[in-house]
Amino acid sequence: MAELEKLFDQQRGDPQFLGDLIEELSERKTQRAQELRQRAVQARGTTGQQPAAYVENHEITPDRSPVIAIAPVDRPATTPPKQTAIPKDAAPIATRAPLERPPVSNDAGNVLSAWTAMEVLSPPSFRKPEDLAGGDRYRVAAIDKEALPWENGGEKSRPNQKLYYQVILGSIDMEASVSALLAAYTDSRAERPQARGEAVLATIMVDRDGRPVENEAVSISSFGWGIPVALSGKLRDLGQWSRVEKALLEGLTARVTVEDKDGNPLPLTRKTIQNAYDWLIQTIGLSAPFAKPPAFAVKSFQYFKLQDPPESILLNSFFLDDLATARSLVTSGKATPNLKRYLGVLKPRSRRNLMKDNGALTDALEPQKFPLGSWPGDGRHPLALLQQCAVNLALHDLKTDGILAVNGPPGTGKTTLLRDVIAALVTKRAEILCTYDEPESAFIHSGQKLKKGNAFVHLYRMDNKIKGYEMIVASSNNKAVENVSAELPAMQAIAADADGLRYFKTVSDALLQRDTWGAIAAVLGNGKNRSEFRQTFWWDEDVGLQRYLQQATGNPQLITEKTETGTKQRPPHIVVKENAPEDHDEALRRWKKARQHFRKVAASAKSALAELQKAHDLLRSIRQKQETVDGLAIEVEVMAPVLAQLLERARNAVSAFEKQKGTVEVLQRDRDASLKLRPGFFSRLFGTQTYRSWHAAHGIISKRLASEQATFSRLAADADGKKSEHARANGELQKMQASITGLTEALNRERSACEGLARQYPGTFISDDFFDLRHQEKQKSAPWLDKATARLRNDVFEAAMALHKAFVDAAAKPIRHNLNVLLDGFGTRSLGVPRRTR
Repeated sequence: MAELEKLFDQQRGDPQFLGDLIEELSERKTQRAQELRQRAVQARGTTGQQPAAYVENHEITPDRSPVIAIAPVDRPATTPPKQTAIPKDAAPIATRAPLERPPVSNDAGNVLSAWTAMEVLSPPSFRKPEDLAGGDRYRVAAIDKEALPWENGGEKSRPNQKLYYQVILGSIDMEASVSALLAAYTDSRAERPQARGEAVLATIMVDRDGRPVENEAVSISSFGWGIPVALSGKLRDLGQWSRVEKALLEGLTARVTVEDKDGNPLPLTRKTIQNAYDWLIQTIGLSAPFAKPPAFAVKSFQYFKLQDPPESILLNSFFLDDLATARSLVTSGKATPNLKRYLGVLKPRSRRNLMKDNGALTDALEPQKFPLGSWPGDGRHPLALLQQCAVNLALHDLKTDGILAVNGPPGTGKTTLLRDVIAALVTKRAEILCTYDEPESAFIHSGQKLKKGNAFVHLYRMDNKIKGYEMIVASSNNKAVENVSAELPAMQAIAADADGLRYFKTVSDALLQRDTWGAIAAVLGNGKNRSEFRQTFWWDEDVGLQRYLQQATGNPQLITEKTETGTKQRPPHIVVKENAPEDHDEALRRWKKARQHFRKVAASAKSALAELQKAHDLLRSIRQKQETVDGLAIEVEVMAPVLAQLLERARNAVSAFEKQKGTVEVLQRDRDASLKLRPGFFSRLFGTQTYRSWHAAHGIISKRLASEQATFSRLAADADGKKSEHARANGELQKMQASITGLTEALNRERSACEGLARQYPGTFISDDFFDLRHQEKQKSAPWLDKATARLRNDVFEAAMALHKAFVDAAAKPIRHNLNVLLDGFGTRSLGVPRRTR
């Protein structure tokens, strides 16, 4: 080894020498040999070229992608080397380059790219090989010994299980790689994050004989690719993982898929594994200090009836594919409204603070916005104020799209309100289910069937009317979701006296291994959970749902057991404990009975909520009327002195008018008397002194009369106007007084009606008095619902669950076929081969 190390130091720039050295070291298993081999592979990857996955071909035309030629490996001549296209704009990874720090912005595409970058560099890790096998050391098989696990006859599988191996194609030293990243990006925090253990570089899924599975045999870690990209300073290019991954998968698949002359896949050899590993680390440019060569495989077992291989070990963040989809939607201008809201592209038009805006809170808590059904929690306590508000808004405002945030520290009832949302959706769908006389009519044959073994499974489309009530609980914390999913079916989640609330309890008990009330949720998440769920929920001979559905379609189910005296037959536990119908006719009879009961209970709850809505409307009307009365009373009070003033003005105007009238009448008499004293004709003809004297005196009287008559006319008009003004004001005052009288009478009637409703439904009414309560009292109160009404809503949910079970019974055939397809491929890669009927 010392001689080889010396030669390496002397000829590390010679590609031919490096190839020979790597070939030689592939046969040596010591730690020292493997370390030198790593250095040689790294040297070959940087000798005269960039890493193969990022070779820049400056001679290609702009519209062509660079092509990576995958170096030949030892394989039969019938399998030529393949070529894999890499995106032209993929980030080149060369030697250390100056760090390129992208500008900070709130652009949606940049947000998604940054998020993708963080996920690329956040791999799952392990400390011991058995960590990848759920802690089971038996499932770890060494591949660095003389023979591979599948060679020399291999090993047997477990009973009723098929054996697969997931070859761990190298790993990444988390401490070394994260330290390098933190050093490169100058993390100055006092407590820098620690990373220990290893991350899987890639996996190869092979069957019991070591042959790669037919579809998706390989998986590659984004972290191994991302380290060189990040260290090269091209942070922006981490967002390109989804595009680069496809080419890497194709290239690695080509390296591990070896066929004989007849095209049959051959088992992996040690050399094939080593060459695949070499190619991968050279292609992504992963330095030797970060990588560890393949040393073991993980055994995986799959139920023998399932055709597809098990799920691969999780190498990457499960967000990456969704982030790539989201980024594609954003860049193409096809982002959905909710995606735009989540990324901050669409902002709320307005905000209402429910802690301060009493009107907004009152609107959110209208009884007509309460869901018909509610979850019968322990003690049957209704939701508190803001819990109910959140449920109402979620169901009322998010009918088409939208995002509603509910914030609160642990223990404030967030999970509790989620239960009511679930109950509401179940109840809403129950109302739709009630429209079917024959539940099987809700399923329409799609014209497709899948071949499963020697039989066919048919696919049915569900009527669109019963879609849209699904609910997913998701979190970046698997344990949080697991807790919610495990809590919902628990017996502690429902009232102690909810004896009628059961929904395939036999299955749920088996799934959670404890006492439950029904299979309303399942703990899924990781591959182990999903595999166990599928095996128990569907395939289990005693409690599997497929046994129940078979029975419900009229196909009697029996289990044969060996006894000391021979054999005996008995029905599966699920058939007995769940009281499965004997056939479709009995299931229909049960359906009609369950539907009738649900309709009756729902009608009672609707009636109670309608009455409470009346109370809500009355309180709103009382508030509005009282505000009107108060306003009118103020106006009347303001109007009284004004009216008195108008009356005084009118009286003064009339007095002045009457006085002027007397003056005019005196002048008219004086004028008439003067006319009688007018001289005769000849005196007027000759203009005698007598006539001239009379004329002068008469003119004075006439002129004064005219003036006073003008004043009289003005005063008459003024008096009329002031009298009219007073009359109008007085009329308005009388109208207001009449309105106050009428509104007061209406208020008394409405208050009486509201008081009657309050006696009938003695819950907490959201009235003005309610808002005068102390903050703590308000927040702890259950709005509107008295104990009896709250119980009615509980009963509706219980009846809805019974209705769903009866619906499953009556539509057992199409449901069994659809679930058979779903559960057969649950968590795997394929649903089988579609075949159309003719």
